[in-house]
Amino acid sequence: MYEMKKKFVVLKPQYMNEFQCIGSECPDTCCAGWRVDIDKKTYKSYRKVRDKEISERITKFVKKNKDESNDEKYAFIQTKDGACGFLENGLCDIQLKLGEEFLSKTCLSYPRVFNFVDEQVELSAKLSCPEIARLVLSNEKPMEFDLAEEFMDTRHNYRTALKTNSDAWHRCFWKIRTFVIELLQNRNYSISERMILLGMFCEKLTFMSNIDETSITNIIGTFRMRVNSSHTRDQLDDLPRVIHLQIQLLKEMIQSRKSNHDKFNEYSRQTNAAFFIDKLDQKLVEESFTDGYDLYYKPFIEKYSYVFENYLVNQVFERLFLSNSSSILEDYILLVTLYSILRFHIQGVATYKKEMTVKQAIDIIQACSKVIEHDQIFLKLLSDHIKNSNFDTWALLMILVKE
Repeated sequence: MYEMKKKFVVLKPQYMNEFQCIGSECPDTCCAGWRVDIDKKTYKSYRKVRDKEISERITKFVKKNKDESNDEKYAFIQTKDGACGFLENGLCDIQLKLGEEFLSKTCLSYPRVFNFVDEQVELSAKLSCPEIARLVLSNEKPMEFDLAEEFMDTRHNYRTALKTNSDAWHRCFWKIRTFVIELLQNRNYSISERMILLGMFCEKLTFMSNIDETSITNIIGTFRMRVNSSHTRDQLDDLPRVIHLQIQLLKEMIQSRKSNHDKFNEYSRQTNAAFFIDKLDQKLVEESFTDGYDLYYKPFIEKYSYVFENYLVNQVFERLFLSNSSSILEDYILLVTLYSILRFHIQGVATYKKEMTVKQAIDIIQACSKVIEHDQIFLKLLSDHIKNSNFDTWALLMILVKE
């Protein structure tokens, strides 16, 4: 069963150097509310386990999928009281009694995310893990990255493999990525302004007449000068803030998501109560939304903008943002919807409690990430909802992030 580890060149945010699972001290449970997939090789090794108590639980909880053609999702673990059947006191009995080599690929990897860029591994992690959320979002300094050789288990799932020499777009991948992270970490602008500038950049890339290295490089150079121009802030200030449309879109986003995650449900309840979402009085909703922004959210985000900055940079790195020229709009929609849902909940809870702290914001982002980020069907519905609206898609996205 044991697989040899292999040496890789690894690029990773520095927070990964500090990460260790905190086990039973964790305020959440990795596998609670999720179906845990089992790959075929792990499933076959489970059938050979001699430990009587574990073997009985394997028979009870591990079930083969009807479609056995997918080796990565060959079987799954049935839940017990909403969590994995092998979970005891916040710890995994498979790992405790059989060893790490018996973990499925899913359990071995989470919360880590692995991508291949050329021959290099990129390692990051999901903020649905409370300890990762704490490490990422509480860091006041701009996120930095390390490049080093490491021994890694060869069983890890790699989500994406990217070759940067295949065409003009991919040859510019690093130029684009460097500029995007540089923009998101530019603290001369608010988070909202950075997101709008990123949207303008993405829109410009979308409507290029020719995809060649010179055109892409020129667009990056133009936007870099634009970011450093004194006129840019005036242009951003002139963009309209359409409160009623923001509220309508955000209501539709959160009300369409049902969850069995207690913390997420409580944050949604507090947000609904703070903004009187269930009332039919639109004026009351808009006034409470505006007051909550002015009194509680704006003072918080102006002082602690690094919370959202680090979240967005982590998303850009983890998802290989703009790595495909045909999905620029989809990449930006996803970033906007995730950011908007988080902001809406943080602003709602801040309004409800009449305060917001960094710790509270981290807890909200972790809960929202746990419920929303891993639900690809829900994210696809949100993307389609925005693209199928009666408004210009790019204009609508700017409205969503304008503060």
